Amino acid sequence: MSGTFAPASGSAACTSCPPGTSSEESDDGACLACPKGKFSAKSDSCEVCPPGSFANGVGNAVCSPCPPNQFPKDDQTGCEVVTGYYNDGSEGQSVAVPVGVRRDVPGMTLNALDLEEGYWRTTSNSTEILRCISKKHCLGGANITIMCADGYTGPLCAVCESGYAVMGSGELLTCEQCTGTSIVKIIAWLIFVLVILAAAVLVSFLTSSKDRQQSIRSRSDSFAKALEKITKYTPVVKIILSYFQVTGTLGLVYGIRFPTIFSIITNIISGLFSLNLFVVMPLGCTMPAGHYASLLLYTIVPIVLTVILLGIRYALPEEYKNIRTKLFEVFLAMTFVILPGVSVKIFSTFACQKFDGDYGSYLKVD
Repeated sequence: MSGTFAPASGSAACTSCPPGTSSEESDDGACLACPKGKFSAKSDSCEVCPPGSFANGVGNAVCSPCPPNQFPKDDQTGCEVVTGYYNDGSEGQSVAVPVGVRRDVPGMTLNALDLEEGYWRTTSNSTEILRCISKKHCLGGANITIMCADGYTGPLCAVCESGYAVMGSGELLTCEQCTGTSIVKIIAWLIFVLVILAAAVLVSFLTSSKDRQQSIRSRSDSFAKALEKITKYTPVVKIILSYFQVTGTLGLVYGIRFPTIFSIITNIISGLFSLNLFVVMPLGCTMPAGHYASLLLYTIVPIVLTVILLGIRYALPEEYKNIRTKLFEVFLAMTFVILPGVSVKIFSTFACQKFDGDYGSYLKVD
């Protein structure tokens, strides 16, 4: 008889199977424990758990209801969290997914959180979901080993892999693969600078004869007047440049994100007037890159330009005295323009970001 068994050979009567067991599927009449996903309360037979409940062990007399925000698996051997929640590893606990985790994936666990594109975390056990500097740097997904796009690595996928060079800064930072094209870009920039310098030397040579001294004086006076007109608008230019330079550093210091077009403008102005050559050419393909390399350029290039500018001023002959006077004003304006970017670069050496667990601290700009 189903749900009973004979305790011994020759027994006059059968005995009911204990709860959680049944002899229904036994060949020799012995009571067998109900498998996972089933239960037996009256020992008649093992039945599938009712909707909304589960049995995750064998020999279940009753089924357990799923905790809040969870639903039973198809075989009712356990529960899965609903969309918008994940299992944090605690018994019966489900937690609402944080910002940066997909909300349309059911049954997520802490070790397999499915991140949205543009987000990153340190390890598979981390509950701190961080937004990447640029969306295209971080692939998202549940696989912690391939969270960064090709060419990117490190914290927030903001470091270039070996064989790649950094271009741009902030949200516009990209890692460009070092190829023959990269070297061509660097050479093209160097040729451009050399052509400008050669043109300046050629003009100076062609206008240096004595019979053109009067023309030189006239031209120098005109050039000085032009510089004077430019310097008349210096306060307005200073205010505009200072605005863009300061706002360009807010993203680095406070993590503020601006519209893309505004970020492009601030990055161009900041990079141009701070003399950050890493913004315009892939120097990392030919020399060590990183924060300390760019810090070296930030601090040395202004000094070199100052020496060149002052050298030109004092090397000019007497007939260029008007230009010599204005060049000093240009020098002062240059120091004003360059100072904010250089100062931010220097002080950013002390700006670190600490990550959870044993991941440690890293420079925000490196």
